[in-house]
Amino acid sequence: MNIEQVVSVIIEHLRMTVMHELGGRAKAMVVTGSRLAAVRYKLAFDHYLDNFSSFLERMLDELFIERMEGNEEIFSRVMSDPAFRTETQQHLALEIFGRVRTLDE
Repeated sequence: MNIEQVVSVIIEHLRMTVMHELGGRAKAMVVTGSRLAAVRYKLAFDHYLDNFSSFLERMLDELFIERMEGNEEIFSRVMSDPAFRTETQQHLALEIFGRVRTLDE
């Protein structure tokens, strides 16, 4: 298994078995055999999370469009008000998290 695969297993394990018990807030430590390995793991975690963030943002946008079709006022507010967009994304992210948890059970 390469580092990227190990990182994927670690994150999926935390997501499936631990995260819901901690209210979605968790920290973890990875112990490695060297500083070079630690840097490689850090880069792999960053890469995984960047990809996940992009995926989640696309899912949020799709869910948002699905929900906002026909409601031009809310749609334009989300597009023009960054604070409202962030709040809307957080609400939709919780909904997506709930859907993902139900799929895992």
